[in-house]
Amino acid sequence: MGDEDLNHMSPDAPMPWVPPAGPPIPPLSPFPGSSAAVDPLGPGMLTDTRWSVRTAAWVVAGFLAVLAVAALGAAGLKLAGVKGVAATVATGVILSGAYLLVVGVVAVLARVRKVSLPGAVGMRRLPVGRLLVAAVSGALLGRLLAGVWGIVIQTSGVKMTTTDLDPTTLFAPGAAGAVMLVILTVIIAPIAEEIVFRGVLLSALADRWGVTVGIVGSAAVFSAIHLSLVAGPALFPFALILGWLFVRTKSLTVCIVTHALFNGVGLAAVYALKSLGIA
Repeated sequence: MGDEDLNHMSPDAPMPWVPPAGPPIPPLSPFPGSSAAVDPLGPGMLTDTRWSVRTAAWVVAGFLAVLAVAALGAAGLKLAGVKGVAATVATGVILSGAYLLVVGVVAVLARVRKVSLPGAVGMRRLPVGRLLVAAVSGALLGRLLAGVWGIVIQTSGVKMTTTDLDPTTLFAPGAAGAVMLVILTVIIAPIAEEIVFRGVLLSALADRWGVTVGIVGSAAVFSAIHLSLVAGPALFPFALILGWLFVRTKSLTVCIVTHALFNGVGLAAVYALKSLGIA
């Protein structure tokens, strides 16, 4: 029945039947894997999801627990008498697997929130030129500050461990050990550690108490977990640089590349000094 028919109807004529209004039909939820999926908690200041401080604390605790178990497993290889290339490969697989397990946990948490892992930790693309300038500057400044702290430690007479002086002792000498060390310290560790300490922890602290607390708090935790009088304080200013870069660029990709360059430069310097017979 059209509008004209209603206008010409007699006042005494019965009104046409209209079905009762039911509850509103909710819109269809987007497919969880699509870019249209939205985190019900809403986006954070730096990421596409809002990490709570409690969740971030559990992620950091899990990170430490997994690495502790991996370290025990690597130590068990030595006790079992595994040596040479077999020990190097097994240790590398155990440590790399621990890092990747933590990344997998964060990916699952992101999936539950219906966002992608890159979006959940702020891993965004930047122009290559801007990325390289920020990463190279941050890595070199971090290395400079770490070097200054190393000089202070050496002149103060503090006894340093073998790993502090030569990180290559983590694996057996040889090409296999060098390759495994590069894979672990220049590729896997920067990705996993930046996801945990900047992508999750800094974001959670920043959303709760502001970017200053986020940068300083995540840097303090990051440096403290290294459990070394040499490495811990040396990494604190570098962690501040990483946090500042994350807030400034809103891209965790910059932090990952900067961290990788930082580790790579340090590793290259150690190998160069060893080749010259200095270290």
